[in-house]
Amino acid sequence: MERSYFGVTFSEEDKKNLLTNDNLGRVVEAEFRQSEKTSILLLPDKLTNEFVAFHADKVTAPEKIKGVELNEQQKKELSEGKAVYFDNITGKNGKEFSASIQFNVDKRSFEFLFDNDRKQKTFRERN
Repeated sequence: MERSYFGVTFSEEDKKNLLTNDNLGRVVEAEFRQSEKTSILLLPDKLTNEFVAFHADKVTAPEKIKGVELNEQQKKELSEGKAVYFDNITGKNGKEFSASIQFNVDKRSFEFLFDNDRKQKTFRERN
């Protein structure tokens, strides 16, 4: 993270996010081709320690997640790679829970982010 990634320089906050959340949490502009900027989301691959990039324009937040309707701000933030916190999500067992949701570049889907002692759960919304 001390070196740039295709022209992307990491701030101290970026480094902290990558180390603690395994996600940059924002869209960055990479230059894969000279003078051509591409909006991407980045995530470090846990096995190879290499970055995995995903085109930001391909991330579309769903209208609903587990019965909770998303407002325009929440959809915008999710599409930008940010984590968004939700209360009163109804699980498959009918119990309500709270969690943050964020796009996982490596899995190419949104996932629930729980406290560190609980496992992350990946889900795919079907339209």
